[in-house]
Amino acid sequence: KDLETENDETFLKRATWFAQVIQHLSRASEDTRKLLVANAVVDLLQKFSLMPSETIASNCAVSLCSLAEIKGAIIDDLISDGAIEVVKNLLEHGARDSFSLIAPDTRERCAIILLNLLVKENSRSYLAECGALQFLSMIADGGNASDHSIDTCTQAILLLCLDEDVRE
Repeated sequence: KDLETENDETFLKRATWFAQVIQHLSRASEDTRKLLVANAVVDLLQKFSLMPSETIASNCAVSLCSLAEIKGAIIDDLISDGAIEVVKNLLEHGARDSFSLIAPDTRERCAIILLNLLVKENSRSYLAECGALQFLSMIADGGNASDHSIDTCTQAILLLCLDEDVRE
């Protein structure tokens, strides 16, 4: 069936299933995760992160969090592919409801993603320019923030403070 003629409910259901597949693949071996990043999974996550579904947002957050756990060059690829935009979209679209049961976990995963991205010294200034500090503030102030979320945000802010360009 043509995607343009599908109703919104069917489209969201299929998108949810596909986001779940990406989530499972992002938890596979390191080689599989590297293949995902090399084949533009961040672009796909950007599209999913704009969808009005907490479930899809949660799947995107878990996926990107799993991918950002791999140290080394893959972090540079995630940053250059636009992982910060995915975080922004997740916070603005899928993790906004402070009364949701899913949103606090999505926000916590966004904090972990930002922390893992900010470990790369050469990317801190760029990530700060893209709004990392504002996103960390959104997470910490977003309602129902867990102690772990706040601790993770604090660690990420400390990493930002280590960068002389960001401090200025």
